[in-house]
Amino acid sequence: MTPSWAVTAVAAALSAVLSSGVTTVFLRLRAPETVAISPPVELTVEQRALVELLVDPGARFVPANVGTAVPASESLRSLGYVRGWTRTFSAERQQLDAFVLEFASESGARGYARGIGGAARLLSRPEPFALPVPNASGLVDAVRADDGRYLHLVALYRGARAALLVFRDESRSGADLLALAQRQYDALA
Repeated sequence: MTPSWAVTAVAAALSAVLSSGVTTVFLRLRAPETVAISPPVELTVEQRALVELLVDPGARFVPANVGTAVPASESLRSLGYVRGWTRTFSAERQQLDAFVLEFASESGARGYARGIGGAARLLSRPEPFALPVPNASGLVDAVRADDGRYLHLVALYRGARAALLVFRDESRSGADLLALAQRQYDALA
């Protein structure tokens, strides 16, 4: 059985595999604030455009924070990274960490999304799962964490934009995540 702290550690390690800059942001999100007590966030026009690309996961989810910009790292810059935004949402027994990244070209976004394969070594028993979404890859850890939830990862891209969805759920099927991945893909157009 995977200890509950390992879920956060695996998500952080996955971000490191995809980009070391995302890891820093992800770890900062482990102490979420509520939107109601957060100070107003000043967004640039470009950041606001990215925020609007993050798909709302549904009525039962509430934002756990206002989100934050994803800093550029050397590995992201090597892919032509331009900017990114991340935000955490939670429901009773589910949590979603969503990342949207913009690259200078489609090849950068594709390279980022295809990096999910490297995450397999970070999970206890990784199993790929099929998504009926173009340009998307998914992994689920077949071992539940101590809190009884499974960790699901989906990386996808469309044009010069990529998304990473890190989802914790009691269901191994991740059915909610499949619909969300399709909506996120559509939003990247």
